[in-house]
Amino acid sequence: MEAPEKIYLNKHPFTGELHDKWLLNKWDDSDIEYTRTDAFIERAKKYIANHFLALGMDNEINDFVTYMKGE
Repeated sequence: MEAPEKIYLNKHPFTGELHDKWLLNKWDDSDIEYTRTDAFIERAKKYIANHFLALGMDNEINDFVTYMKGE
């Protein structure tokens, strides 16, 4: 089973305290969004490839992925 790409924490509407359960859907704009690191890196990599690949930046994309992974 693969982990979801995003999970959310939300605040109780009356007390303002964070709920102790993760949610898979965002309820409102005050929810805190957490994104899987590998999902973020993969989406950023695709964006960079789609917008900058024509400039011959293949090595830069790989350097970016390595940098984001902390390697």
